Amino acid sequence: MKTLGIGMVGARYGARMHLANFSALPAGSGELRGVCSRSKESAEAFARDAKVGFITDDFDALLARKDIDVVDLCVPPARITSSRSVRRTRASISSWRSHSPGISASPAIRNPSG
Repeated sequence: MKTLGIGMVGARYGARMHLANFSALPAGSGELRGVCSRSKESAEAFARDAKVGFITDDFDALLARKDIDVVDLCVPPARITSSRSVRRTRASISSWRSHSPGISASPAIRNPSG
């Protein structure tokens, strides 16, 4: 079984909850490989605790990594449902999908109004 490379967007409370939940995954099924946050300081603190080597404040840089198979969005809904954010996220995911067949966006990204 391939180990899925996980990229995490967000580095605060929600990200820490998701990280704790990853421990319930079968051993070797997933590995956190990158963290993206608006604040590099938050990303650095989270990455240090999670023992993750790649940090960025650029969403596209996270998506550009070839070792990232899954992106976990751990940010408040308001941050990803504004019109500008949705357009940017859709464009990034569309570009990412062309390099990673089989990836799908969550319903919140596809249809932010419901």
